[in-house]
Amino acid sequence: MFGLKTLALGVQRDGQYRRVSSAMACLCAAYCFWMAYADLDGFRIDAAKHMGPEVLRAFCDVIREFAQSIGKERFLLVGEVGGGREHAWEVVQQTGLDAALGIDDVPGKLERMVTGLGEPAEYFSVFRNWVLDEPAGHRWYRNQVVTLVDDHDQVRKGFEKRRFCGDARFRGLAFNVLAAQLTTAGIPCIYYGSEQGFDSGGRASGSDVVLRESMFGGRFGGLCTQGRHFFNEDGDLYRALAALTDLRKRLLPLRRGRQALHRISGDGVTFGLPTRLGERLRSLVCWSRLFVDQEVLVAVNTDEAQPVTAYSTVAPPFRVEGDRFHLVFWNAPGRSTPPPPVLTVERRNGPLAVRLTLPPAGFAVYQAAPGLDRFGPSPPPDLKAWHPPAQDQTHYGV
Repeated sequence: MFGLKTLALGVQRDGQYRRVSSAMACLCAAYCFWMAYADLDGFRIDAAKHMGPEVLRAFCDVIREFAQSIGKERFLLVGEVGGGREHAWEVVQQTGLDAALGIDDVPGKLERMVTGLGEPAEYFSVFRNWVLDEPAGHRWYRNQVVTLVDDHDQVRKGFEKRRFCGDARFRGLAFNVLAAQLTTAGIPCIYYGSEQGFDSGGRASGSDVVLRESMFGGRFGGLCTQGRHFFNEDGDLYRALAALTDLRKRLLPLRRGRQALHRISGDGVTFGLPTRLGERLRSLVCWSRLFVDQEVLVAVNTDEAQPVTAYSTVAPPFRVEGDRFHLVFWNAPGRSTPPPPVLTVERRNGPLAVRLTLPPAGFAVYQAAPGLDRFGPSPPPDLKAWHPPAQDQTHYGV
């Protein structure tokens, strides 16, 4: 890989001064031009770890200083940094990146959680840097891990490269896997075409061209996507994601809050973290986003064929018996029975919990009244619950 480099991007030190190579200076100038010309708000730096920390630091400094000179005080620099969390944290700290992606197989863990093929705790563990938790735990939880499912190369899948919808078994869960990104910690990154249900790939070719389909027609694309227009703002999947994104903007806990994966129970007596038994976990996965005294409860049904009813714990510092959660968002493919509009907190063999039912492949968001309002009048949330259209979702691709 290093033999492919033909540009000298070295950085020399002269005491406290740093001098970049002419090639590096030209690259920085090109990136600054596009930032100003196209009014960009951030860069994703591919293969950042292969640049070397000194070169990457010099690049970040130039870009950030130029961004500030044209009034962009919050220009986002995200670097692709493979490897474990400790290594990613070191690169972010040393180079001035805002966040890293490519950490700990985030796409695989997220995909396996939503489809029931893996343990939900594995995905939630990504957001806790156990070694470095003391000095900077909250920052790491919230805003320095980029989450994604589909991407442009899918190295982790070897010769079976395909988008999430490329596996026909789980197309009904397409919304859920993206919704989990939008309602858990981290910076959600939605790869183009995912919001349209692109289902390319699956062939044992090893080529990632099928993952780089043309969105707006033309000759370039993955197989049958060539010459076709695929951007549909009226599609069910697109509309549902747009509605959830709008909700995320309005509910601060979904953007800034801490998170807790809940224990669940089928009988309301024995509680435990959702765990795969056999080939798949066919159950509810529930978590809360917590901010000051606010709690937002999120639930997803990993079973695309059957509704599931279960008890879920809630955050004990925030809740008491009799508290209520109001349904503010739900989605499920096809014609489904909606989840209950209100959940009431009750004591169940020790923990505080709520009982809820989700339709097949269902997803729901509930909002509780802030705990500080408990002893005064608490009007219901001023958010009108969004629900899906009646027709089935349509998927596009190869």
